[in-house]
Amino acid sequence: MSNSAIRALKPNVTQEEAVRAFSGAGVSALYWWVRSGDARIEITPVRCELHLPYWLGFYERDGSVRCRVMDAVRRRMEGAKACAFFEQWLAA
Repeated sequence: MSNSAIRALKPNVTQEEAVRAFSGAGVSALYWWVRSGDARIEITPVRCELHLPYWLGFYERDGSVRCRVMDAVRRRMEGAKACAFFEQWLAA
């Protein structure tokens, strides 16, 4: 978007000055450009690597392997939701 598409007014303007500033080819042309269908959105998938800064500790309870989760950045133990999330993620 060019600088000419961004319009601002000084604090003390008359109604006529405001109408003159915001009416004209700039604003109406932008409206009709979008309305006419010339606007296009293109979505491109981007390769992404996901890094999760967590430490997982594993232990056995009642014959099954469980895990505890620690946030590696804040150095705090996470709760049951985080443990369940990682257990399901690793089991998949």
